[in-house]
Amino acid sequence: MEFHTYAQAPLSPKGTDLLKFWDTHSKLYETFFALAMDYLPIQATSVPSERLFSSGSETDTKRWN
Repeated sequence: MEFHTYAQAPLSPKGTDLLKFWDTHSKLYETFFALAMDYLPIQATSVPSERLFSSGSETDTKRWN
């Protein structure tokens, strides 16, 4: 039931503050609210590929030879 309600709801306007949205809708979509609170705090820069590109600069130098 919760999924169908969420799927049928109109899209939020572009630029909507996600934290405010979930604070407002936390009782209506309890399961999705819990998931959002688990995943929204994850920083995008903590991806392993970011670290790979950062460390790649050390292998692509004259020191490597």
